[in-house]
Amino acid sequence: MYITWLHVKNLKLMRDLALDFTYEGKPRMWTAFVAENGACKTTLLQAIALAASGSDRANQLADVPSLPDLRRPAEPVQLSADFEFGTRLEKWRHFPESRLSSKSQHSLRLQSSLSIEPHQSTFSGDSRFTSIEASASVAAKDFQTAKKELLSEYLNAYLAQLDARPARLLKQADERQMVAAELLELLNTELARQDPISEARSKSFPGWFVSAYGTQRQLPVPLSASELKDRILNRIEPLFGKAPLVGTGFANQFVDTPRFEPFIQALKKVFVDNHLLPHVDAVELRGKGGVTQPGDLVRSHSFEFAFSGQKTKVPATWLSQGYQSTIAWIADLIGQMYLDIGEAVPLEDMEGMVLIDELDLHLHPTWQVRLVPVLKRVFPRMQFIVTTHSPMLLPALDRHEIVMLRLDENGDVVADAPPASPKLMTGSEIYSSFFNIQKLYPSDLGDELRRYTYLSSDPTRTDEEDAEMLGLRKKLMDAGLDLGLPPVPRDMP
Repeated sequence: MYITWLHVKNLKLMRDLALDFTYEGKPRMWTAFVAENGACKTTLLQAIALAASGSDRANQLADVPSLPDLRRPAEPVQLSADFEFGTRLEKWRHFPESRLSSKSQHSLRLQSSLSIEPHQSTFSGDSRFTSIEASASVAAKDFQTAKKELLSEYLNAYLAQLDARPARLLKQADERQMVAAELLELLNTELARQDPISEARSKSFPGWFVSAYGTQRQLPVPLSASELKDRILNRIEPLFGKAPLVGTGFANQFVDTPRFEPFIQALKKVFVDNHLLPHVDAVELRGKGGVTQPGDLVRSHSFEFAFSGQKTKVPATWLSQGYQSTIAWIADLIGQMYLDIGEAVPLEDMEGMVLIDELDLHLHPTWQVRLVPVLKRVFPRMQFIVTTHSPMLLPALDRHEIVMLRLDENGDVVADAPPASPKLMTGSEIYSSFFNIQKLYPSDLGDELRRYTYLSSDPTRTDEEDAEMLGLRKKLMDAGLDLGLPPVPRDMP
């Protein structure tokens, strides 16, 4: 399930914000929101998750009373989003009471609408299918061919609503078009009466995948993860701070299933084979059968590190926050996908939407640089929508993959395109263009050091400049700075 369009009105500081998530007519696989704190980046991720969840789930996930724009209490909150599906998971995907053939399922478009009326504290809304590839081609086909393709599945349901017509009349061109149009109108009317997103979420239909992660991303204590009672909520609640991640705990979920070994191999492919985390050389996860004493519990989830030829196994919960936050959400993503489909799916075939707040969280800059390229390579069909404050992530993204958010003069969130591709920028240009940092030395002392360096290296400095340099030299040395070489001598006339 991919998002292609989002329109938000009166949600906190988002007065009227529309965002396009397509590129060259297809869902864009990466979008990174860049903004200062307070520009609703997290709320925007949550809005996407809510629109993809349906009204019932949205009311379970969100703190609804906190969402309306308090500056406009008489206006409703409105969320509208368009979604579509990929093709790799088509054979596993279920549709609500679907009469649609497998040939047309991949061409479905979904539109979701949610609203909070003034003085209300719950979401209301619905969803509908908005486009069917098969219907667009009916008029161009011979009616008998179209009849075989469509009526074989739809006729029994709609026969009572169609007038009986003599076969001879169906041979007339005008009558053929009229019957085809009437059939499609009836079909679209029936589809519009459904709320497919809510039904898919309530019945946990596979192939409608969305997972969402907030800033709390710790690994669980091994074997502590209990059986998931509501996997739809569980994979979105972390973005709302309502549930921990299962993460490597899926090893316990899968231990007696065919998904156990593929789960471990998938983690190895991401972290070891693609060198996402430095020094990780192996992954070891054991289920209940490997635990006989308390020490075994801690060691049942371990990662092997290699340093100068020496290998050391480290329990997962002993790892730093940087390691844990990355391992936790990636392990959770893979496990949630296996759980959704019901079997192990190759990483390159996984498709759906992943929402991550502060993707760079706790990661050293050298790790940040490699993160996006690895994710693009390992999960080529997953649609990532993330927030970040890190300039280190941006060079791995194209210009169309970055959305800059800011507050306008009225305090409303607006979206801008980057001035240029970060791939073509220097570090200073990235800081200036995306984070409004115009100088490398943000402190007054840094400015004074730059001024001193300029004056001390200029043999033509005037008497006034020489006096200024000496004053700066004393101030900087009193601050404990090592100024290196002495000033160059002045050229005296």
